[in-house]
Amino acid sequence: MKKQPRIDGFFKRKHTEISAVISSVPDSNIETVASENRSESPRIETTDNEVDNSSLERDPGLRPQIWNYPVNQRDEIRRAYINAGPYQPILSKYPKSGSVTHQRSFQSSWFKLFPSWLEYSPVKDAAFCLPCYLFNKPSGHSGKNAFTLEGFQSWKKVRDGKNCSFLNHEGKDPNSPHKIAEISCLDLMNQSQHLQKVVENYSSQQIADNRLRLKATIEAVRGQGYDGASNMRGEWNGLQALILNDCSYAYYVHCLAHRLQLALIASSREVIHVHHFFTKLTSIVNIVGASCKRNDELKNAQAAEIEHMIAIDELETGKGMNQIGTLQRAELMEITNDLCQALQCQSQDIINAMNLVSSTKALIQELRDDGWDSLLTKVNFFCEARNIDILDMNARYVARRGRARHQQDDFTIKHYYMIDIFYAAIDSQLQELNSRFSDQTTELLILGSALDPREVNKSFRIDDICQLVDKFYPQDFEDHEKIGLRRQLQHFESDVVRLPEFKNLSTISDLSQWMVTTRRSMIYPLVYRVLVLVLTLPVSTATAERSFSAMRIVKTRLRNKMEDEFLTDSLIMYIEREIAEKFSIDSIIDDFRDMKEQRVLF
Repeated sequence: MKKQPRIDGFFKRKHTEISAVISSVPDSNIETVASENRSESPRIETTDNEVDNSSLERDPGLRPQIWNYPVNQRDEIRRAYINAGPYQPILSKYPKSGSVTHQRSFQSSWFKLFPSWLEYSPVKDAAFCLPCYLFNKPSGHSGKNAFTLEGFQSWKKVRDGKNCSFLNHEGKDPNSPHKIAEISCLDLMNQSQHLQKVVENYSSQQIADNRLRLKATIEAVRGQGYDGASNMRGEWNGLQALILNDCSYAYYVHCLAHRLQLALIASSREVIHVHHFFTKLTSIVNIVGASCKRNDELKNAQAAEIEHMIAIDELETGKGMNQIGTLQRAELMEITNDLCQALQCQSQDIINAMNLVSSTKALIQELRDDGWDSLLTKVNFFCEARNIDILDMNARYVARRGRARHQQDDFTIKHYYMIDIFYAAIDSQLQELNSRFSDQTTELLILGSALDPREVNKSFRIDDICQLVDKFYPQDFEDHEKIGLRRQLQHFESDVVRLPEFKNLSTISDLSQWMVTTRRSMIYPLVYRVLVLVLTLPVSTATAERSFSAMRIVKTRLRNKMEDEFLTDSLIMYIEREIAEKFSIDSIIDDFRDMKEQRVLF
């Protein structure tokens, strides 16, 4: 690949006397101007018409803004200005401005105080900032353009101690716009670390070695976890399938919580009537939620209804009951809610989760077999309480106003609601649960849970652990190691499981850390190897998905200019709010008081 020329390689000084002065002052960006009343400022010229048809202006008061250049040329133009340095002309006398009694002017000594960024424009008699100019963006806020577009001219605010405008422009925060611009300049000039430069410097042997190393790394993969996107979980061209082609033991574990979510979504879309219901419900929620007035009116109406129902003893009172602003779940959703909450836990209990899947399927099947009459009774009671007409379930069902042309004569209202909606929704739900929770991954997780300390305290399933190794990880154990594993597990049961401190462990991660701390990982290396393999299985990505959801809640359209540090702190407080609730205000005040620099400097 041919090396691309840098733009500064085409540049040359137009004024030779200025170049001579600059070259005579080592390690300095100060340009000496021989004459105060010069006719034009020096320019950085280029013969490359693709970069600039004429030249790059050096005077910060005359040069165009960086966003006016073509996008593909901005980085090269930035490098040219960085190599040239800040424009710092030294004049014998600077123009004075201000009131007649207190006129002030720019001082050349300020260049030495801020040599890396301060610039001066003799044309505008104003100060500018080079890094901020190079990485400035169009903004309607006038205060942000003082050192980039308009120029700074309030000389009386420079020598003002801690309120110096130049110091305030730099900022004390490491994430201030000026410091971010300086970091961007350093990153831009660090071309040795740019991906294109690194790739260009690779030899054919290095490329072959990197490919071999990457292949060896993939062969060591033992677990994969992604969301439900087709480009990730696709059985033929998905990422997990491509990795499995190179390493058949890199088992793909689809997040269990995400499986349940997809099962609910698929079942709701499969039944057309249910899909139309949720579509209309979404529209209603959006319409009500978009207006504070409509939202308040709905809450007031619901509060009045709840108060009336409590007054006539139709509703029970208690903590968490009859909340305003929430929708009551359908009975089918209530059955899957416990499973949904269990699968989103950070510390997964695989055995109980799989048992909960089985019980959820059984309860849904029971609802299908015996739940229609009870549901119909609840619906009739709801209609009577709110003066809604109750339909005759034995009457003929008409899909639209008037007679349907292709409708059967024995098509009753009961048949429509019971067969086409009730049974169809439940059958679709059962089908989705059976298809998404019945693969080899479930068996892998159940066998791997045999090392869970909570399960070990009940019964230490040595046969399940050996079956896990024989069926899923045969490549990681030699034949003699498989025989030795059973023997180590027997000693492990006699030596470790009966210890009092072992009973305090709750997760496989805690067990692995405890074995390393107590050096039992060296005594039982085969057992520890199985632990490490099980820990590579990403059972759930609910925590990561929850972080993305939290970001949409915290960083809204009205708060889209949050700095990274503040956004990170806000996300931690929101995601780990259960832990944050344990902190008292007094403890926060005490920690703030004990900080070394607790006083705010003005």
